[in-house]
Amino acid sequence: MQPAAAPKPANEHRYLTLDALRGLAALTIVQFHTFSFFGGVYFPHAHLGVDFFFLLSGFVITVAYQKKLDTQMTTGAFLKVRFIRLYPTYFLGLVLGAVIAFIVDVHTNHRMSLSIFATFFAMGLLVFPNFSFLPLPTGRIYPFNFPTWTLFGETLANIIHTLFLRRRSMRFMVLLAIVSGLVEIACIIHFRTIDVGVQRHDVFLIIPRVTFPYVLGSILYRRFPNGLPGPRISPFLCGAALVGILMVPTFTGHDAWYDFFIAFFIWPLLLLVSAKAIVSPGLGHVFKLLGSISYTLYVLHIPLERCYEFLWPRLFHGEPSQFTPLAGILFMILAVTASVLADKFYDIPVRNYLRNRFQPSASPPPPLY
Repeated sequence: MQPAAAPKPANEHRYLTLDALRGLAALTIVQFHTFSFFGGVYFPHAHLGVDFFFLLSGFVITVAYQKKLDTQMTTGAFLKVRFIRLYPTYFLGLVLGAVIAFIVDVHTNHRMSLSIFATFFAMGLLVFPNFSFLPLPTGRIYPFNFPTWTLFGETLANIIHTLFLRRRSMRFMVLLAIVSGLVEIACIIHFRTIDVGVQRHDVFLIIPRVTFPYVLGSILYRRFPNGLPGPRISPFLCGAALVGILMVPTFTGHDAWYDFFIAFFIWPLLLLVSAKAIVSPGLGHVFKLLGSISYTLYVLHIPLERCYEFLWPRLFHGEPSQFTPLAGILFMILAVTASVLADKFYDIPVRNYLRNRFQPSASPPPPLY
């Protein structure tokens, strides 16, 4: 008698609702960072979208690579795959951010020395954050494109995955999630927010903020590859839930508790429910598009925002904030369009070139994040 085959995930190679959620989260973060164009913050808890990204990353990286990591894929090969996936768009965002920062700096009275500028750019090429040893106009660790601090976190998560999660027992992973979760809870209590890791004074808190959701996402896939047991939920309801969670008004003095509740309980539940949602073929193309541009949009939106803010007064009379929400709607359209074009004509061709150049015998990777 043949042993029963292991259950195959219903969406083994494509979790389309998760793609859509990633895209929606990216859009809310863009609005949060460019709220002056819209006349106000529509998504005051958009920072929680970053924690959802890390949770989702642990889930889909386990889907795509865990079997290979458990058998023949080496640490170097895995990190090379992740480099090819992440670095081209990161590099584009760094260059655009540096160029617009230089142009803006030339037109202001707060000029940065060329040596410091070049040092920041060189550190950016290495994805190395500025901890404390160079002056910054702000406390952010990536001065040319500050949202890319999450790429540093993603890199750490991938290193943790290949060094500590491969061929590890569920007991070890649960223990790691508990320890990192307790550290993150301590950070939430101390800073009264989960939104840490972007500033120089709290840069090392990236480690627990990334480790807990990433490891939890990997655990959730191993335990629930087909999503949460029970009735299927409409993908529209999943998307509405994510947007609604990020739109909830702030609670003065209680935001830390909200951050904790969402990151530790609601995001894992939403991930598992969304992983089993059925998407029609027509809607699938839209969801796939949202997922494909989410990373590009996230990485490029701040350089595009700075360029937009610089050019607007020179093309029109007044500042973008005087034309809300029209200026915000126009920016969002331009940012999404630029992301689609960058993904199609830059990111995909460059990744294909790098893959053919450095992985000529490798099979095409699964269509996941």
